[in-house]
Amino acid sequence: MRRLPASRPKDCVDATARDTWPVFVIGLCSIAIAMWRFPAWRWLTLAAFGLLLLEVIAFMLLGYVDLAVWLGSFVFALLLGATLVVAGHTLWRLIDPNRLVLLPPTRDACLDVVFKVRNRVSLANHARVFSATSAPALRQSTASWLESLGDRDLDIRAQNMIVAEHYIRQFPQLKASGRDWMGHVRLSAASR
Repeated sequence: MRRLPASRPKDCVDATARDTWPVFVIGLCSIAIAMWRFPAWRWLTLAAFGLLLLEVIAFMLLGYVDLAVWLGSFVFALLLGATLVVAGHTLWRLIDPNRLVLLPPTRDACLDVVFKVRNRVSLANHARVFSATSAPALRQSTASWLESLGDRDLDIRAQNMIVAEHYIRQFPQLKASGRDWMGHVRLSAASR
């Protein structure tokens, strides 16, 4: 059963199948931004790829070219697999009947609004490309629109405390109520 309202936020585009590529690119950029923003993830990623590169070079210098090719192919397959997972997630988001994937007119950020049972609304997949400047306007437009919809319970899981603070500024009724199993900051409040 579809639970989407008839109205849409002002100054936002409801993503369709034509927007698959921008939503996919935003998803990949958000992973890269998340990995780079947190020092532990950044150094772990750099160390892992640096060690793999050193192993490939060492195997080639020692004459184990087949092993170097196999290791390089394995790393390529892992990266390809991760890219396919992001592509599958993008397609699932666009075909979910109870989800709006909202984009600003510049299509450099996105925000999913998921309408759940019992008048619950969840915001998810808040992401942007590297040089995006329209994410705050997208959040504000979505916040104004959700307030105009009336009595809805907001249930949000922010990627980190920085994003949680953005949500709390734009939805003052939200309060942090712990973390979920993936470490996301859980924000919730009943609408007025």
